This record gives sequence, C-alpha cells and structure tokens, in this order.
Amino acid sequence: MGPPLEDLAGGELIRVIPNSEDQGKRIDAFLSEKLEDLSRTRIQELIKLGHVAAVDGAVRRPNLKVQSGGWIDVRLPPPLASTISAEEIPLDILFEDEDIAVVIKPSGLPTHPTRSKTTGTLVNALQHHLKNLSGVGGVLRPGIVHRLDRVTSGILVIAKNDAAHQSLTTQFKNRTVEKTYRALCLGTPPDRQGIIEGLIDRHPTRRQRMVLGGKSGRDSKTEYEVIAVNDSINGMLLRPHTGRTHQIRVHLEKIRCPIVLDRLYGFEPKRWPFPKINSLIKEYPGIFLHAERLELTHPKTEKRINFRVDPPENFMKVWRGVFGD
Repeated sequence: MGPPLEDLAGGELIRVIPNSEDQGKRIDAFLSEKLEDLSRTRIQELIKLGHVAAVDGAVRRPNLKVQSGGWIDVRLPPPLASTISAEEIPLDILFEDEDIAVVIKPSGLPTHPTRSKTTGTLVNALQHHLKNLSGVGGVLRPGIVHRLDRVTSGILVIAKNDAAHQSLTTQFKNRTVEKTYRALCLGTPPDRQGIIEGLIDRHPTRRQRMVLGGKSGRDSKTEYEVIAVNDSINGMLLRPHTGRTHQIRVHLEKIRCPIVLDRLYGFEPKRWPFPKINSLIKEYPGIFLHAERLELTHPKTEKRINFRVDPPENFMKVWRGVFGD
C-alpha cells in the first residue's frame, strides 16, 4: 500500500469532481479526459504507484468505476529534473521531431538509471540533448519505451510526450514494431534459418540470468538467419517477435550458438578460433549484438517509418576479420 497522497514528497495535488455524466466510466479513462496533459497510460502508472485516491481510499485498479458525488485526487510526482541530471554524453540522433527521437545507444552504456546509479546512462544523455521527454516511465525512465541491455548497441526510439509514449507502448504490445539485430556467434546453429521459441523466466538461483524452456514464464519467439560462416563462427540476423529480458541472448544459448563475449550466456573464450584478432575482441566494450533496424508507425502521422544503422566500427573490424570484406 502506498503512502497517503498528502505524505508523498513534492509534486502537485489535483482534485477532480465527477458529475452524473461521468458515472460508471473507468477511472483511468475519466482522468485522462479531464487532465489533458496526462495520457491514459500515465494515469495507469500513477495508479500503480499509489498516486491516485478517491473518497473511499487509495485507487488500486485502473478499471475502477467512477462514482458521481465524490472526488478523485491525483498527486503528480516531483519534477524529473530534481532527480536525474543532464550529462554531456555524446549521442548520435538519427531522427527527431516533436513527438519522438530515434537514437543510437553505444555498447557499454546503460539505457536508464537505477535507484543506486543515477549517472552515466542514456537517460542522462537524453536529458542533455533533448528538450522534452515523456513521463510515463517515471522518474528513472523518462522517454524510455523499450530498452537495450548495457552490453548491446543499436537503435532505440524515445518518446518525447505522453501521447507518443502511449502509442509506441501499444505498438510494442501488439507486436507491430519490427526489429532486426546482427550478432556474431560462436557455435553452429541446427539450421541456416529457423525459429527459437518457448517460455522465458528468471533463473531460480542465478537471478542475473534468464532461462528458456521451463513450465512457467512469458512466451518468446525469435527468427534467425545465418548470413556468414567461417569455421565455428556464424554471423546472424535475428528478428525477435517478442521483447523479453535477454531474449536473443538466452535463445542463442539454447541452440548452442552464444554471442561472442557473452559469458553470462555460454561464450567460452578458449573456443575462439581466430587468435590473430584477439586484441580487437578484448577491446570491445560489450557483446557482439547490435540492434541495426527498427520499423514502426509514427505516433502522430500514422505512417510507417524505418531506420537502419550499421554496427559500430570496432564491431565491424572483428566481423571483417572473421568473414573478410
């Protein structure tokens, strides 16, 4: 149970009075109608955080029916700038308008802060480079609709307002966003192309790992295609249909084709067959996985837009060292 609204630190308290015409509406839909600056998704997040209350007490469900003759209080969180600082971290921006930005996250850079680490992340860089970010993700994840692991590079779309965030979130949920990753893998997959799927869940004892193929968890599906081969090294394109934590990494481990340098998911350095380029491998700041293509529907124009970017040069040096030009 969250704290009483009056005890929440900072932020603005807004009181809304329903009338007879509002009777029976879902509370998240009602509040998003009355509070034009807040999207329905943002209202749902505030409810989850315990920031909404009515006459009968704290609101716990976004589908609660509105009753006329009472009141509803919404406590907005304190301003984002008071928690997460802007940092002049270099950032490549592929596209930007008033609704979204499409950026390239370098390998080695965390996507967003945590409670214990609030500096040196993509979000800190976004605060410096962009004027506006959506607030749906909360104080630690402004603008963040989806994420990449710290050790992965590639394309991310950023929401600059709540309406854009809601649209993008719906697209990811409905699986209409198309993503393609490039990976350098050590091992031989069962076929030149195929599908890996199953339930992904947190490892019962090694909590930093995920596992595939158990009886519980969330469904996952990834298509793969081998596009280059040399010895036991495979260059692959991967198209995830779902977006589970560590999905591609755990899927490739499952078919005994772990990503180069991904020791968490099965990479064994002693099996690396190209010692002449060991120095290039050791200098890489993450694993050899890159999100190189992203296609989605623009939140405002509703037109399909497509972005593609090659892996970083230090990734491609190793790729060329294995497969040639």
